Amino acid sequence: MVWAVNTTFLLLIIFSLAYIVMIVFFIRGLEQEPKKISKKEPTQKISVVVAVKNEQSHIKSFLNRLCKQNYPQNLLEIIIVDYSSASKTYQLLEKYEEKIDNLKVFSTREKPTRYYGKKSALDWGIRQANGEFILTTDVNCKMGPNWAQTIVQYFDEMTDMVVGFSSIKPDNSFLSKWQAVDYLLLMSGACGALKKGQAWGASAQNLAFRKKVYYEIGGYNQLEDIAAESGSLFLQVVRNNSYGRIRFAHHPDAWVESVPIENFSKFLSQRIRWAIEAKLMYRFNFKVFAGDFITLILNLLFPLVFILGFVEPGLFIIWACFGLLKYITEYLLFEKGIEKFDQKYLKDFFPYWFITQIPYAIVVGVAGIFKKKE
Repeated sequence: MVWAVNTTFLLLIIFSLAYIVMIVFFIRGLEQEPKKISKKEPTQKISVVVAVKNEQSHIKSFLNRLCKQNYPQNLLEIIIVDYSSASKTYQLLEKYEEKIDNLKVFSTREKPTRYYGKKSALDWGIRQANGEFILTTDVNCKMGPNWAQTIVQYFDEMTDMVVGFSSIKPDNSFLSKWQAVDYLLLMSGACGALKKGQAWGASAQNLAFRKKVYYEIGGYNQLEDIAAESGSLFLQVVRNNSYGRIRFAHHPDAWVESVPIENFSKFLSQRIRWAIEAKLMYRFNFKVFAGDFITLILNLLFPLVFILGFVEPGLFIIWACFGLLKYITEYLLFEKGIEKFDQKYLKDFFPYWFITQIPYAIVVGVAGIFKKKE
């Protein structure tokens, strides 16, 4: 038992230090002054490609936002691809296609591709696109009128991909606020890492890339055996197979806002799916995989040290000290995130997120390890 206590204590020190170094790395990146973008008149044709499934209730408002973009309509192409909708989503889209000149609507039922689910729809849409740049988002996302124009301004001759900030707008429920805080921390880490030259994470809700790069890397071929579409995994494929730069769009006009998942079961399924994808990250970026592994092991160690405290009471003090250190480190990242991305309304919820994050990480992480690919 003494051996178990000593080993656990040593592991707690090692993984805590590694975790703190990683978080500080993100914070230092967030502290860097963003490079200014040059305002210029749009000249390149762009294609906004969106995959939809049973999104009938969001289509009207989404198309209204895209049609109000401050981008020349003759240079803006909107492509929406329906996949496996059980509702009348596709029929509704066809009606809008008759009214909106720059809208193209497709269905994967017309011509199935080699991919599965959302990847199938996105691939089909990208291959129908005429734009030099592809912008992806979700139909339940909200963006300002300067979104497309601002994203495109981050592209220069050396840039192949732009990662945009995406947030979750919470309602009054605990689950929605938890998702908002958690997602802010994920995006803050992604931004900080990219500012330090490391492509760590991205959201397909707000992603842009050159169409020619998509063809050069073979599309989603390297992700063919992965069921879900993952912005982070696709980011790694571009990173590994493209010589161009990847930038983060820090300007508020480039941000999008999505809605939280209301159902806990669906939320848990989504996060387990993310964990499965994180498990596969070693194939694309071992540093990111190591970061996810460190996070999971550290969260597993905290309850273990607490339990061993009943055998060796001195461990309770160690558990409390390292817990406080973890809280301070994560809060510093959170504070930088709410300041940079104007999310100060989330500030009071951080303690609740912190208390529940450890059991959440354990459940989701372990489930992701043992659950087979869907």
